[in-house]
Amino acid sequence: MRRRQYLALTSVSVLATTAGCLDTGDGSAGELRMSRYDPANTAYAPDGTGPTDDVTEEWSFTADRSIWAPPAVVDGTVYTATGDGIVYALRDGDEEWSFEANEGVMMTPAVVDETVYSATFPAPGAETGTPTVQALALDDGTRRWTRDVETDEFLNASSVVDGTVYVNAGDTLYAYAEG
Repeated sequence: MRRRQYLALTSVSVLATTAGCLDTGDGSAGELRMSRYDPANTAYAPDGTGPTDDVTEEWSFTADRSIWAPPAVVDGTVYTATGDGIVYALRDGDEEWSFEANEGVMMTPAVVDETVYSATFPAPGAETGTPTVQALALDDGTRRWTRDVETDEFLNASSVVDGTVYVNAGDTLYAYAEG
């Protein structure tokens, strides 16, 4: 396994272990809007809580393909993605909408304002495809915009701060803003 793939999967594992800590620190308890908790990617949720006693399953959802990305959770809706490029919005285990990107998604979507931001890349071994960053409408998953990223590396988690989407790939950081 390539070093960058290992690091990406390790980052996903770290987020998965902190996914129960769902307070963004801005007064919006019960939300995890982007990978590693906040725009700074600290993976630290100082006011987060998780179950400490006996637990029961509230719901489950089975996708057609593997879900590689831990979810983002906003206003009771769970946003996640599969390794073959489908972004899902789920509420109580039921699909509200899905978006098929036709590329792989192995990162947690970032949810800011009324938009879900996602990055895709060609599946390993694919002969065609271009890594992209895209914005989806929060209410129905329609694509608002997409931008190709000129890289041969996997795109990692996105952060959104002050109207700019940041995505890293290998040793390069990309920033996308209106303009």
